[in-house]
Amino acid sequence: MFFVRFVSIFLLTIFFIPVFSYAQTNPQQHFRKVMIVMFENMSYTEIKQEPTFKKLVEYTGNILDQNGKLIPLLKSKSMQDSAGNGYAFFSNYYNNHSGGIEPTRPSQPNYIAMTSGSIQSIEDNDNYNLFVDNLANELNDAKIKWKVYAENLPDPKAASALILDKSNLSKGKITPFIRDPNKDEYENDLAEQRYLKEYKKAHHTSINDNEKTEFNLTSGCYIGSSYIDDGDPDDGYVRKHEPFISYMGIQSSYENCKNIVNGSHLFDDINNMPEVSLYIPNQINDGHNGTLEERTIRANTFLSKMMGTNPKTGEPLPDAANAPFQKFMAQDGLLIITFDEPSVTGNPDRTIYTIFAGKMINSGAYPNKEFQHAPICYPTKNKQTKLDKNGSYDTLQCNHYNLLKLIEKNWGLRGLNPQHTSAGYKYAFSLDNNIPILWKN
Repeated sequence: MFFVRFVSIFLLTIFFIPVFSYAQTNPQQHFRKVMIVMFENMSYTEIKQEPTFKKLVEYTGNILDQNGKLIPLLKSKSMQDSAGNGYAFFSNYYNNHSGGIEPTRPSQPNYIAMTSGSIQSIEDNDNYNLFVDNLANELNDAKIKWKVYAENLPDPKAASALILDKSNLSKGKITPFIRDPNKDEYENDLAEQRYLKEYKKAHHTSINDNEKTEFNLTSGCYIGSSYIDDGDPDDGYVRKHEPFISYMGIQSSYENCKNIVNGSHLFDDINNMPEVSLYIPNQINDGHNGTLEERTIRANTFLSKMMGTNPKTGEPLPDAANAPFQKFMAQDGLLIITFDEPSVTGNPDRTIYTIFAGKMINSGAYPNKEFQHAPICYPTKNKQTKLDKNGSYDTLQCNHYNLLKLIEKNWGLRGLNPQHTSAGYKYAFSLDNNIPILWKN
């Protein structure tokens, strides 16, 4: 059964937000493109010995002992990969999106926090339709291209045929929309949307129809809870891991829905990527499902494939340059690998494995073993006068709010509407705060 709960905050605040100048002129810009890859539900100590995850940390000039402590490698050891990419490991990275030190659970609030500056009072994985400001709005206002690649997600262009197939198509009363090969993609997109609107008008569709078809009939966005072509839907795409579909300003707009696509399109776009992208593996590849041993192996196997490395050693394969993440970094792209939350298996470690990779990165651990070059992610507690549910934020404990601020800073974005954001976002500094050595440029 498809459950929807509406969280309503003044809709007008979404549309009356000032537009700032395009961020290419921003003097703080350190990277031309960024891709965030999200894994699931593992603490740093649980994933650190998987070969490819481990190798990426070695490129920072460090190895890890059995307790997860950093041990610097000899200075003669290369601190970048063979393609010249640097790697930065953030060892003080958490997901305390409601203040204090307790991890935010379950998955969905973490994804919402990363993209809207608040968990928006969400404390479960049910479906929500949110009228709040978000990162996609900021990027649209700045005319910066963005895209979400979600594995197993039905593409929005498939909506019209699937919608009609579940209604009158089976009765022979309606034929599905057929794209005209003599028209370009944009013209066909507009025609398909007119077709959907006419269908909706003629058949008096309502929210119940959306729930039945699992597509938004106005935009063509897939709004279902989960999907997979063949197999257990719980192993495929899940809405709780794709935050942008929960924002009504995105979900109801075809122009925005076109940016939320099946993960396979990464291979189509890899030589012409948007400035900001989010890659969401399915629940097998992100390490969500299975025993802990199965989860770590699956996550490592997936990362190895995308990085072009040997899953048993972490070393680059001969054709590594053709792997999608390597191709992305070759375009001066910043690759960010992180997790939504730490383990729930009783492991006392609350930190999340988070690593930056790209040609603009100076390899290292931040902070290092001597606790130098530590990112200062929040002001001192006495300067935090507004608190979230679990209190203030530690100066040296970073989280997804700091990553969000880094993206905003890099392109000089306007910042999220303060009516929709938490204290954690309000006080957060950019993740590179206090560590200018992080960047080569």
